[in-house]
Amino acid sequence: RLKYPDYSYVRLSIVTGINRRTVAKILKGEAFLHYADKVDLLKSYLTSYCQTHNTKRILKKGKCDSFESLCNLVANGTFTSYSMANELLEKGFISDKGRYYNLSSLIENK
Repeated sequence: RLKYPDYSYVRLSIVTGINRRTVAKILKGEAFLHYADKVDLLKSYLTSYCQTHNTKRILKKGKCDSFESLCNLVANGTFTSYSMANELLEKGFISDKGRYYNLSSLIENK
């Protein structure tokens, strides 16, 4: 909370990878847990996808080979692809290009 004082519980849960219900317990001192950062995991999946397919963009929605499907792999139903995309958009790792996300800055910042 000290690092991101104005973040909501949902946004803190995206950044830390902790379930949003558990975030409140941790901030109150009722629980002390450490989880992997889901945003970093998603960035590594996206980077791997881009390198494998030799592209700098990924389809937003679809059953496979899409941003939505990668979010489902990473977040496992905990977070929506929309909330994960908002976090990456705000951090500047992706840019919105209509039906696609452009990942050029993500590859350069690897």
